[in-house]
Amino acid sequence: MNGTENSVVFDTNIIISALKIKDGLSELDRRFSDSERYVSVMTRTELYGFPDLKEDEQNRISDFLGSFTVAPYDTDIENETVKIRRFGTPRPKLPDAIIAATAIVLGAILVTNDGILLKLDWPGLETLSIE
Repeated sequence: MNGTENSVVFDTNIIISALKIKDGLSELDRRFSDSERYVSVMTRTELYGFPDLKEDEQNRISDFLGSFTVAPYDTDIENETVKIRRFGTPRPKLPDAIIAATAIVLGAILVTNDGILLKLDWPGLETLSIE
């Protein structure tokens, strides 16, 4: 998988925040319309795995994610995840390490508001916070 200089990976928290705001998903679409957009399989799992997820919420998520490429969890991402979990400072939780590793392997910017990921100093990791 090769990203471009204009590739982004959305962290789960960015999508959750956008879901809570009227037209939040549309704003993300507009803001990153010129970017190659990815989500980690972990983000998709987290979004669909919410207890008590209502059908209309699931439909909104599906509609929004329809314009993304879902990056599968492959050996390259697994290897990068293991390194981040073992040696990263601060050490992110496993799902966050998978998402960060996905961005690194794709050569994409990680769009996140996660404080630990924003502080993670790791080779190849570029982050962008949008609050």
